[in-house]
Amino acid sequence: MSDKRAAQLLRDPAAARPISYIELFFDLAFVYALTQLDRGLTHDLSAPAWLRALLLLAALWWVWTVTAWSTDWFDPDHPFVRGLLTWVMFGALLMAAAVPRAFGGYSIIFAAAYVTTHLGRGAGLFYRLRGQPAARRRSARVAVWFAITGVAWISGALVPAARYPLWTAAVAVDATIGLVGYPVPGLGRATAEELGVRGEHLAERYRQFVIIAIGELILISGMSFYSAGFHPASTTAFTLAFVNALLFVYLYHVPVSEAGERRPAPTPAPPALVGGYLHLLLLAGIMSTGAGHDMVIVHAGDGGPASVPIVVLIGGGLFLAWRSLVVAQTARRWPRWPPAGLLALLALAPAVVRLPLAASVAVNAVLLAVALAERRRSERGRVATPS
Repeated sequence: MSDKRAAQLLRDPAAARPISYIELFFDLAFVYALTQLDRGLTHDLSAPAWLRALLLLAALWWVWTVTAWSTDWFDPDHPFVRGLLTWVMFGALLMAAAVPRAFGGYSIIFAAAYVTTHLGRGAGLFYRLRGQPAARRRSARVAVWFAITGVAWISGALVPAARYPLWTAAVAVDATIGLVGYPVPGLGRATAEELGVRGEHLAERYRQFVIIAIGELILISGMSFYSAGFHPASTTAFTLAFVNALLFVYLYHVPVSEAGERRPAPTPAPPALVGGYLHLLLLAGIMSTGAGHDMVIVHAGDGGPASVPIVVLIGGGLFLAWRSLVVAQTARRWPRWPPAGLLALLALAPAVVRLPLAASVAVNAVLLAVALAERRRSERGRVATPS
């Protein structure tokens, strides 16, 4: 009976993997997290604040990534898996609520929520997967490594002087240990095939999450616009922020290549992990853009802090860096236009570094030029591809 119950959790390897409603609902928890990170940066644009925000973003993103992998292996429409997703969603909400003081009085809340979220998911799967030894060993290996790094997370929360190095090391291990198969004495290491995912499912999960993340840009901009009022300068800044979000969506969905749209499945663990790293870079760009536009809208009339234009330029630059790397990974070619856009932003930076609205215009102009050039290249590739 336990074999049959455990097998019901597993997806059919040959079946399609449609996205379930609970996966989409799960993503909404991270809108709150991204909003918290953006809001934190608007109050402090210093380098230490940036490092803290990136570290917290990486931790939150890894909660999402591991869960996305889990829903590729296990059926999210099964009641037990839905329960696990609800558990992880609640943990992510606790982490997001602790973000403003995650390096202060709420550090133990953030760390404990992160650790117990991962360990709770692992313990639940280990218990329920009785009768499926391969899947059970895989879940056990992952849980053991989260328990190991959990010591660093909790220790960092309790020892402020060691918090930065311990948390940085912990999230680095959590994000990279899958590359070597989560080796555990007595359990061995998982093979690339055991950790592999169906490429189309994970790609669709990334697309949906990025749409939500970019939608958060509009949310932040709208709230800032309400606070600033309907003045010519703030209205112009809000319009530029909206156009920026549209260009992000457009450029994100410009096909990389015909081959890139139909990836082989399953995708082994290392390439799938690289996709997670690249999307972390993309989210960092979206986070920077959200904080930058928030500040531009609020301070459109007086200019605001001198670092605001730099934040806007960094956001656009990180997005173009992501596009460059994802084309290189997917199409196996180094692209021409996204790197050219990066160079253009660097060239324009001295002229707009003290002009927030001009910085927004520069980023939008460069993104539009890159999007149109990439679209033309994609269309030429489709015409040249034999049917």
